[in-house]
Amino acid sequence: VDDFQRSFNTTFNYINYRIYLPNENMQFKVSGNYALVVYEDNNREKKVLTRRFYVAEDLARIEGTVRRATLDAFKGENQEVDFTVFHDLLEIRNPREEVKVVIMQNNRWDNAVHDLKPLFIRDRQLIYDYNRENVFVAGNEFRFFDIRTNRINGENVASTQFFRPYYHKTLMTDEVRANQKYFSYREMNGNYAIESQDRVNDFDTECDYVFVHFTLPLESILLGGTVNVFGALTNWNANKSNEMTWNFENSAYELTLLLKQGYYNFQYVYVPQGAKTADHKNLEGSFWETENDYRIFVYYRDLAGRYDRLIGYRQLNSLTNRN
Repeated sequence: VDDFQRSFNTTFNYINYRIYLPNENMQFKVSGNYALVVYEDNNREKKVLTRRFYVAEDLARIEGTVRRATLDAFKGENQEVDFTVFHDLLEIRNPREEVKVVIMQNNRWDNAVHDLKPLFIRDRQLIYDYNRENVFVAGNEFRFFDIRTNRINGENVASTQFFRPYYHKTLMTDEVRANQKYFSYREMNGNYAIESQDRVNDFDTECDYVFVHFTLPLESILLGGTVNVFGALTNWNANKSNEMTWNFENSAYELTLLLKQGYYNFQYVYVPQGAKTADHKNLEGSFWETENDYRIFVYYRDLAGRYDRLIGYRQLNSLTNRN
């Protein structure tokens, strides 16, 4: 990675790296799942970051809808993703063995649905119209905050302070939403945008880093698990780097993250000890009306194949693709 530039006029000195794939040095030969792994000093023991991405072939068309879960008509907490895969350009002899499907809610891997088999098979059509296997906890709309400038407090920012040599943003004190009514508003489904409201020419090198302080009061500590700040700002992981600490004096969970200036979405999740899936219902509540993106990946490997080809991809939205 030799395309880089140093930050300009920021309290944090950093280097912004950039890489485009494919490029003059490499091309993709096959479709499927990839991971970009960056090492320091060409030493595999010094891993800096890992980013997943995908290369797809346009061999399958996916049509589908998102609806209130069929078996959840009264509580209304879950969403069901029904879809059909059309493979006119590819002959599939044994769909139940040669085709794999993955459904992701927003960009989460922890609660993804894997290895769904087609419920019905018709002429070059694979129909996935289940009642249980394709159901997700809908959750709630993501919380948000605006740290695009240090001159004023943005949305959901309580204070901006400068403790030499860095800025600190304290967010509004949050509250548990599990027992509240659903309130609809548009957000970015857990993503963020690096931006500045100041007079800058390049967001990549002139947006500063600031310390952001989160606070979630509770009546008592939640035993048997952790509370984490969750979303694209934590790379959709719930681990030690974004685990909140219980403050006995304030009776609240607290966390400080170093983030670049921008507009952010996030949620609070509860992670039971030993669990691989973060619970976004316990603290945020769940309503079938919530807007979510669902990403559908269709993989194909014939009996002689050595890898899973990604032959189709589609993103559905629970509002625009609602049934």
